Amino acid sequence: MKRNVYIYGLLTALLVGGFLFVEDNKPKKINWTESYVSRHKIPYGTRVYKELITEAWGDRLIETYRSPFELLWEEHMEGTYVFFNDYINLEEKELSALLEWVSDGNRLFLASEVITAELLDTLGIDAKRMYKADRFDPVFKYDLHFKELNNETALWKRAYSKDYFSKIDSNTTKILGTVVLTNDSTLQNQPRANFIKTQFGQGEILLSTSPEAFTNYFILEGNNLAYTSGISAYFAQDERIYLDAYYKSGKTVAVSPMRIFLDTKEFKWAYYLCLIGILLYIIFQGKRKQRAVPVIPPLTNQSLNFTRTVGDM
Repeated sequence: MKRNVYIYGLLTALLVGGFLFVEDNKPKKINWTESYVSRHKIPYGTRVYKELITEAWGDRLIETYRSPFELLWEEHMEGTYVFFNDYINLEEKELSALLEWVSDGNRLFLASEVITAELLDTLGIDAKRMYKADRFDPVFKYDLHFKELNNETALWKRAYSKDYFSKIDSNTTKILGTVVLTNDSTLQNQPRANFIKTQFGQGEILLSTSPEAFTNYFILEGNNLAYTSGISAYFAQDERIYLDAYYKSGKTVAVSPMRIFLDTKEFKWAYYLCLIGILLYIIFQGKRKQRAVPVIPPLTNQSLNFTRTVGDM
């Protein structure tokens, strides 16, 4: 019986070791989740951009983890408020607070694949979507119109459609950049505004429909870094730049202490090995053993004590 236990234990250890070897050497699957979190290294994280602007802007950069409404209500802020995410759903009170803040002479930069309708209606702007109907491999070309940045061109291949601004008020709004489908032979193959600046009160609002320009994958792809730098140049001169970390699709903070182990490959497998070891112990050592037989003392002869008791009576 004891020999069989050793054999089973050895086979289990070989099986677990083989599984761990295969898991450790197989190609790691790329996480394409649209995160936009500054600490994430995945393609749609923004760690590269955060490192670049931290080095360039230093103490002028302030990353905020609170909602805009709460931040603007409690603190005195001056400068540029920067938002970029796949979708930013500003509540009515937040949008009103931001617009009031911009009207006082500040700047708002917002990059989102879809701009909220309330903001577009307030600015008198319409947005439409361009897409390639005959193929599944569209290539979008981004250009900046500023004369000193006219060579900053970028290509984006990981989208099937893009929003653009179809109607603007030319008296208050200026087109800063365009997007075009480079491999489309239809009428859609025309430059469309995707980056604009509009005057609002004493301040200005910058809108872009290309938030991917700030992601790790975009910046490291080809010569796209120049395009991202060109966009950032429109607000890099401000004394204070507030980088939003509240409206992000990915998690910005670790919600559980176990994420410290699970986010690191070595810690994760150490944790799994501990669980496997406990399971093996339960299987081989935790089996039910024979219950001990209790010792029952024999009955003693009480006749003499009984006789003495009767005699005393």
